[in-house]
Amino acid sequence: MRGNNIITSFTFELILFLIFIVLPASIILPNIKRMLGAFNLIKRKVSEGRCALLDLISTILIPLIFFCRIYGMRKYTEPIRFGEDTVGLHIPFAHEHFAVIVVLLAFSVLSFWMLKLTVNGLPPILHVIFTSGLVIGIILNIALFIQVANNLKNLFSIYFSIFISLNLILEYLIGLKTGLDEFIKREELKNREYRNILIGKLYSLLMKSSTLYPIVFFTAVPVFILIQCILILFGQQPDAAIKAFVETSDWTFSKFQSPQPLYIDNHYLCTVTLRGHKKFVKPLRYGFRHDHVILVNRQLLVANAFENILEEYTPRAHKAIRKFYDTYGFPIAKCITSPLAADITYVIMKPLEWVFILCLYIVDKNPENRIAVQYLPKGKNHETAYK
Repeated sequence: MRGNNIITSFTFELILFLIFIVLPASIILPNIKRMLGAFNLIKRKVSEGRCALLDLISTILIPLIFFCRIYGMRKYTEPIRFGEDTVGLHIPFAHEHFAVIVVLLAFSVLSFWMLKLTVNGLPPILHVIFTSGLVIGIILNIALFIQVANNLKNLFSIYFSIFISLNLILEYLIGLKTGLDEFIKREELKNREYRNILIGKLYSLLMKSSTLYPIVFFTAVPVFILIQCILILFGQQPDAAIKAFVETSDWTFSKFQSPQPLYIDNHYLCTVTLRGHKKFVKPLRYGFRHDHVILVNRQLLVANAFENILEEYTPRAHKAIRKFYDTYGFPIAKCITSPLAADITYVIMKPLEWVFILCLYIVDKNPENRIAVQYLPKGKNHETAYK
């Protein structure tokens, strides 16, 4: 038995090591080496022909998986639900302007592959446009990296910054350098000559890498403006690229603060209050349970007040009822996974709620006071409000 536990523990640790150490290293380290080689910072360069699979994973597969996961995260206007939300953070980009981030990222990926796959080169205008796409991608991913940098203690932020931002910056720098180098080589082979002395000097100046790179970065501005104009025609706001970062919470550029997080306890009617349609289950306020913030409605307050009466006057009966509820309440609560299921549970519990209220009004001198103070922070007023 002990041997089996050791084997299971070793297998689990091996899986964690592969996921959290080997996988990031196998993607990032080759790209760092390729980038250093492209900029002649190391002597031995990595053959670009062998990196097609790595490029495919880095630029398409991983961003697609992450962005599908990101879009499912909560808006800054919604409270985080501990026990249900795995990340524990709000979406790093505004839902309303999420399309801007996706379009800019998709354009940068398209630019990368167009420059990579066209062996004989592109027409000059297309080459400028797609090179500008790489520049836009580099700037975008620097902004993405800074956006998540204040939460690098969170595993999601670490993986987002490594697998997407840092990795794409490396890929685009490699594509930008190799693309411009090949462009200069092709132009030199053509051995162009101009009769106009001024044009000839401008052309020779352009063919120098020291001046070509700043020009490429400058040409990214009109390309970005053109993309923004197209997005405006489809309903996006002119400053959507900025709002995508600032209309958030929890992140570097965020300017909003989200509601307090909620704690989901599947044993209790908190599930109904939290997941049911608000107009139907009618949540009243936030409350506290086990030092966590929860959402409460009238039904939950009444049920807890009745339990409080049982605990005060019939502790043995309360203990038996509590044991029964804890045993069978959890499996039932696990089935309440949709607003409709929560609404149905709310209706089913309604007759029982009326019975609780009747008992409270018969036994308690101040039943509404007892109901009102449920799930409030403990204190002197809380203890004496219904006595």
